[in-house]
Amino acid sequence: MSNRIITDSQHETRALDSCVEIPLVRFTCLALVVYVPAETLYSWPYLMDPGYLVDVVAMLLLALGVLHLRRRPDASIAPLAAAWGWTACLAWRSYLARRLSRERDLGV
Repeated sequence: MSNRIITDSQHETRALDSCVEIPLVRFTCLALVVYVPAETLYSWPYLMDPGYLVDVVAMLLLALGVLHLRRRPDASIAPLAAAWGWTACLAWRSYLARRLSRERDLGV
């Protein structure tokens, strides 16, 4: 395990352990391999629907977060963390919307 020293915006140095970043990048890549085709197939008839477009934003944020860390190894993990925050909120909203529609017998 190697530690890297980076400088944050207040010029304080801190050690950033790659034991968090590398597994998170790998997990994100695996999640994208599953998430992109699954959500695209599920939304196929409605690809221009705003609900799917928000999913595309989540996919792009996750991909850009991975690229950010892959291109600049000393970079902050914040963009990828923000992408996961966006995706988690989207998943929660989707789950509640589908559950509500089932309770009201509206279909999915």
